[in-house]
Amino acid sequence: MPNFSNESALRYGFTLDKSCFVDIGMNAQIVMSLVNTFICHPFPLFILIRKSPSMNKGIRRLYIAMHGAFITYEVVFFFFVRIYAILPYTGLYCEGPFCRMGLSNSIVWGIIAFPIVTVQPPFAYLIVSMHQMFVTDGSPWKLSQRVKILMVTVQGTMMALNVFTFAFFGREPDNMDELMEEPELAMLAERGGQLLLFGNPGNPQFFLPALLFFYFSLAVNFPILCMFFTHSMHSLKKVFKSAKSTQTQLLTKKMFEVFFWQV
Repeated sequence: MPNFSNESALRYGFTLDKSCFVDIGMNAQIVMSLVNTFICHPFPLFILIRKSPSMNKGIRRLYIAMHGAFITYEVVFFFFVRIYAILPYTGLYCEGPFCRMGLSNSIVWGIIAFPIVTVQPPFAYLIVSMHQMFVTDGSPWKLSQRVKILMVTVQGTMMALNVFTFAFFGREPDNMDELMEEPELAMLAERGGQLLLFGNPGNPQFFLPALLFFYFSLAVNFPILCMFFTHSMHSLKKVFKSAKSTQTQLLTKKMFEVFFWQV
């Protein structure tokens, strides 16, 4: 247990982290994981599986896959890992069960990356599939099944490569022992968790290629999803304006709200 002089050596507001913020953050993640895993996500899954026989089977499967991916994300990220930002240092502190098993930094980074990238493919394919429901057969926006499978394959491959790059480049920096002498990092290490450090502030020694590839993946995927989403909203607005019956307008408005809030 550090004495008062060690506590007084803490900089960057880490005295507050030591006294309460780390504990609050870790406990909040456990509560969030339990609530989302056992209440928030199972409820829509039950509705999708048991109470939505009229829903398009392909769309329903994608919703189920997406919620399953979200459950994986919640359990791994907020329970088994539980991370905490340690600014201004470049890296993270984690305190979940996986971070107390003596695993290497590379393995832990791979575990962190897996649930993050798992959510993306079913969500993206769901956006594209719902967009295709609003597109007529003669439209240039209409995609063949082959093109949709190709898009999912490319995106899935790119996301899988992110897991690999996080694991491969997530090893400890050369000056890890030197960094661990910093009082703030030493204080966190005494809690029994694991420090996932990149290097000196502003210098992610080995991890930079993984970060660059992650940003590249976002730059490739995000604009495409925005394009499909924007076109879907535009198509729904056109249907709403041209609809002659009140029932069609209400249905179109409901579809618009569903599409908007899921994104």
